[in-house]
Amino acid sequence: MNGWERPVYWAERCAIELLYRTGISHVTSHWDGGCGAIYLFHSATPERYLHIDRDIRTSPQFLDRLLLHLRASGIDVISMDAVPLRLKDGNRRRFVAITFDDGYGDNFVHALPVFEKHGAPLTIYVTTAMLTGSFHCWWLGLEHLFLRHSIVEIAPMQRTWRLQSLRSRSRAYRETCNWIIADVRSRSAALAPTFARYGVDLAELTRKAGLNHDQLRALAHHPLVTIGGHTTNHPDLSQLPHSEAYGEIVENKRFLEAAIDTAVNHFAYPFGTAGTCGQREAALARRAGYHTATTTFHQCLTNPLSQDLMLLPRVGINRPYECIGLARLQIDGTLATFRRLKARASLRRRPYDPAEAI
Repeated sequence: MNGWERPVYWAERCAIELLYRTGISHVTSHWDGGCGAIYLFHSATPERYLHIDRDIRTSPQFLDRLLLHLRASGIDVISMDAVPLRLKDGNRRRFVAITFDDGYGDNFVHALPVFEKHGAPLTIYVTTAMLTGSFHCWWLGLEHLFLRHSIVEIAPMQRTWRLQSLRSRSRAYRETCNWIIADVRSRSAALAPTFARYGVDLAELTRKAGLNHDQLRALAHHPLVTIGGHTTNHPDLSQLPHSEAYGEIVENKRFLEAAIDTAVNHFAYPFGTAGTCGQREAALARRAGYHTATTTFHQCLTNPLSQDLMLLPRVGINRPYECIGLARLQIDGTLATFRRLKARASLRRRPYDPAEAI
């Protein structure tokens, strides 16, 4: 057992394997599995075990196993271009579309060869500033910070971390990210003095992590790859005024189309949670000319006749481990079923409030 896979994760993984191998995922697929799913990844690296931001990392080995499994299970792997058609034509064969957010260079170096091996399509949503290097990826800075120092003070958070293990570093990273996401615009900017004090160069980290222009063009003209938009600066769109939010969406689209000389028809909302995108953002994406827009609402495509193409849900949140059992529980809607049942149970346990009956 390494420093990451503590007993709590082994217990969780055993429970997941039990649910998968006993066939429960096949049962729940009839309730919440729907006609298919859109799977979400970010970075692909064979050195995943060296990172503490594992929720945005996957390994090429796991991608290989997943694609093998999907094909063996008779689940079609399709492009985002094909998703609207499959939602409309009533095809009974289940499908998965596989997407990568942000525009990491390792999508070209490590992910693409795996998809080429299997002849499977993928979509990469690219942030303009990730490509140009002007985007300061605060989450990369935090990982760098917590991996290289044993005492870290985050003054704006009023928190000092004493880090003696991989587990404590992971916890510090996760809690600080959650604090920032609650108010991305102001809190990520407030970290600038912290990064400067510890000598963390966000611009250099971003340049090393992101795609370059040659890689983007090669991807855009690859028959298996679809390039999508992901805003100019990766903001929480819900925190921006209407005109600024629209500018983030449409200017990114224009930039990418000029860079690759082809239409960009698909979009992913940064963060993509219910609190960061909704009907206003969907209307802006539609106005910008996108055909689809994806969220991080953790659901399968369950109702093809009424699915809003501008608010498509996705599945696929990683844990400290990777396994096919977890992927199938996500793709088959099992985890969505449990979340729904948990929410109902929580509502039943709430004390009666007379005001709610009015």
